[in-house]
Amino acid sequence: MMAFKLADRGLGFISTLILVCVLVPDDVGIVATVTAVITLIELFSVFGLDVALIRASSADRGYFDSAWTLHVLIVTDVFVILLLVSPIVAAYFHQPELH
Repeated sequence: MMAFKLADRGLGFISTLILVCVLVPDDVGIVATVTAVITLIELFSVFGLDVALIRASSADRGYFDSAWTLHVLIVTDVFVILLLVSPIVAAYFHQPELH
């Protein structure tokens, strides 16, 4: 589990470095703003379903199906919230590119 987390962080760091090399300086601020908003919204959508499944010694197929369904619903909700919040964020940061 620790190796997967380390690999995930490493790939995230590498992709960030590539993104910084590709973007022009004006776009870096926009990407940082969007990343902050997405992270804040995702922070409130973490319910620890994966940890609960790992700790459940008697987890059967029904538990995994329920966790998967809840995860799909949460991701859909995050998507809808991002669509609704993006005009507000664009107006707040005075960046019409975020619309």
